[in-house]
Amino acid sequence: MWTDSSLGLPVDLGASWIHGVSGNPITSGETVWGKTMATDGENGIMFHADGSEMSDAEWTEIEALFEEILC
Repeated sequence: MWTDSSLGLPVDLGASWIHGVSGNPITSGETVWGKTMATDGENGIMFHADGSEMSDAEWTEIEALFEEILC
């Protein structure tokens, strides 16, 4: 798990999220590797494959399609 910012913007070169922190051995390494931050699914930014930021309306449409497929 490593984020490299040597080119002026962060690029994740490993894990971005630790899922299931209870009993997860990776969680104990967080103080060695860097900081952690709780996420709730609402504080992220979504991007298109070309790197442009997705609008709230686009993300809402994708979420609706995702829910339609799952239900």
